[in-house]
Amino acid sequence: MIARDIEIDEIDPRHWHNWWRLLWPPGLTHENGWAVALLDDVGAVAKVVTSSGNSLTGADAPMNAMTRDELERLRGTLGVELFVAIDEAVPAEVIREAEARPGTDTDPGRLALEYWAAVKKRVQQGRVGTAPPLAEAVPAIGPDELQRTFDLLIPEPSALVAYVFEDDGSDIFSSVIASKEGGDLVFVSTNQIVDDAVVPAAMARRWRHDYHRINRVVGERIDRVSLGAFASRGAVERILSGPPDQMARELAARNVIFDPAPAWLKVLLGGAAVASVATRGAQVLSGFMPKMARKLAGEVAQRAQTTLKETGIDPWASLGFDPIALWLDVRGWFYPPAAGHRPPAARR
Repeated sequence: MIARDIEIDEIDPRHWHNWWRLLWPPGLTHENGWAVALLDDVGAVAKVVTSSGNSLTGADAPMNAMTRDELERLRGTLGVELFVAIDEAVPAEVIREAEARPGTDTDPGRLALEYWAAVKKRVQQGRVGTAPPLAEAVPAIGPDELQRTFDLLIPEPSALVAYVFEDDGSDIFSSVIASKEGGDLVFVSTNQIVDDAVVPAAMARRWRHDYHRINRVVGERIDRVSLGAFASRGAVERILSGPPDQMARELAARNVIFDPAPAWLKVLLGGAAVASVATRGAQVLSGFMPKMARKLAGEVAQRAQTTLKETGIDPWASLGFDPIALWLDVRGWFYPPAAGHRPPAARR
């Protein structure tokens, strides 16, 4: 998945930082974003560390048991978005277990998956818990299953590019250019590597018309582009916090453009676009047939998923779960909802 000798070249630190700003949940970035409680060998809180830099003792945050209600109670007591309780012996155990797995010494991606699998085992043992239940929601993923999914998602050898532009057209907000070969990411860069041909300010002003130049330049200098994603900063923020059909709205307005797009993505985006029309129609026709309109939207989205499976291009078949559905469930815990949209509550 990730080559051990991956080449990382011409990284624009501002773009790297902006990806973090854009995709990291805003609820976890403020002073009271998160807290981690370390438990001693009898399950009592020995120490609590918070995102604000404070260090508390067990007396400040006593915990009776590793239950959902108790974890939620402590999250409320500490006033944080994410609370993690972990047996203090777990980190060393996870490192030993993960690094003993074959292949992890040559593949950083495989090692990360083994780390998570080891953590999930401790979640099931009741030695790691989170509120909201993030550790329970995110499944363990086998390296081989993820590799097959990665190979379905991105053909090789090829490159993928992703650009986000400032809403006022003043600059490129963030970018990434990556190349895949032999099943692994072998090269990662940013626009800085092509900025003599893709001038940031000029591209940002006319990106909806000129983004083809990015694909052409990357194809000439690095690899042919098999997946290109281009968007305005505001569109990405609205998709992260808006209703499920927000992506289709942004696609229709050309605030998000996928070009080129693999077959699996075209099917998903086509289903999303039609479902969006049905959803908006439901609002207009709500006085006449809201149930029918909502049913139509759901059927169209389901038909897109069925098409993926029947044509053998479903990228999530090997993975064993739908990461888009998982994201829709999880994002409401940490992203503030867009106006008029209430995200789903944490499942109990």
